Amino acid sequence: ESGEVETGPMTFPGSVNEGRFSPDGASLALALSDGTVQILETLTGLLHCAPIQHANSVVALAYSPDGLTLATASKGDGKIQLFDSTDGSLVSGPVTALGTAQILQFSLGGLRLASASTSGAVQIWDGLELLPLNEPLLFNAPIGNLQFSPDGARLLQTASQSSPQIWDVRQSGGLP
Repeated sequence: ESGEVETGPMTFPGSVNEGRFSPDGASLALALSDGTVQILETLTGLLHCAPIQHANSVVALAYSPDGLTLATASKGDGKIQLFDSTDGSLVSGPVTALGTAQILQFSLGGLRLASASTSGAVQIWDGLELLPLNEPLLFNAPIGNLQFSPDGARLLQTASQSSPQIWDVRQSGGLP
């Protein structure tokens, strides 16, 4: 609680678009504008594995609850991919979202991944194989946040220009 910097400052070839701690806090994933994701050891700032390369700027990240999988989304091509967070290898994907995914959120059990794009589309994916579990849902306002309920049965969607909505996502037919 000293308020002192523990690691850094860190420098990178591009700007940092987003950062996420792993669930255990031991590592930190950074999404960079140069198209890489860097996974670093939290305490030392040293690379945990080789940088993960993307064709475009990476704008969204999400760790699975067990910390073993890292979901990424890149700008421009709408690609979402799953990587092994221990070695940076590709696990699944890429798949193409409708627009650039700006928000990624795993369910608590890690079986589902929700994405919200700049186009206002929300998609639910299988959290292991990135298979779509619903048709994209389209909204007129940018999505502000997505959050699964602790049991993974519901998805809360908020947007700055509309009322929050809670969806039943227990099965693909449960989405409006």
